[in-house]
Amino acid sequence: MEAAAAAGVTRRTAAKWLARYRAGGPLALADRSSRPAHSPRRTSAEQVAAITALRHERLTAWTIAVRL
Repeated sequence: MEAAAAAGVTRRTAAKWLARYRAGGPLALADRSSRPAHSPRRTSAEQVAAITALRHERLTAWTIAVRL
């Protein structure tokens, strides 16, 4: 594929971009976040607050893990 070579990407990447363009037009080619849509095992806000408080006491990760 000449277009892939001109863009400096593999044929597979060019095909993926073409499929995105056909599915959603130019907006589909815009940069997208790699952040997951949801995190079911996300650390709770209370746990984050406790960890942050212990980090402010300059404790090590090991000590924090043992305490929590």
